[in-house]
Order: sequence, then structure tokens, then C-alpha cells
Amino acid sequence: MTMFEYRVAFQLSMVILYPLVIQPLFNKLSPLPADSPLRTRIETLAAKLKFPLTDLYVIDGSKRSAHSNAYFYGLPWVRPFIFLFL
Repeated sequence: MTMFEYRVAFQLSMVILYPLVIQPLFNKLSPLPADSPLRTRIETLAAKLKFPLTDLYVIDGSKRSAHSNAYFYGLPWVRPFIFLFL
């Protein structure tokens, strides 16, 4: 294998392992409540865009920052995650 192939394999493995193994080590993940208006709005948007949404998690980011943020992590065919920093 060439260096390029090793890098691609490493990056793909990290995209899969990060939300499952590494992220929970540093942050407490809690599912966004099913009756939350925010969850309803996100699910509606995901359905409209045909985005394969499976999980929505909230991370308590108030220890590190005073603002909110959200990010998508994962591959479309390997259980994508949405994290909300509140």
C-alpha cells in the first residue's frame, strides 16, 4: 500500500470510530428528547432534504464556550450523527 492509501484508510476508520469511541470519552452525550420542538424541526428538515438522520445528541459545551453550535459527523451510509453543543 502507498502512503496515500494508508491515509485514506486511516481517515475512513476515524470517521467511523470518532463518534462511537473517541467523542464519548471527552463529552457526555445525551439524546435530544423526542418531544423537543428542536428535534421536530431538525427531523422535518432532514426528511425534506432526504438526509438519513438516525441520531441526535446534545453535548454540554457550556464548560468550554458561551455559544451554541451543531455539527454533523459520519458517512451517509454508516450511521450519521448530529451533535448539538448547548
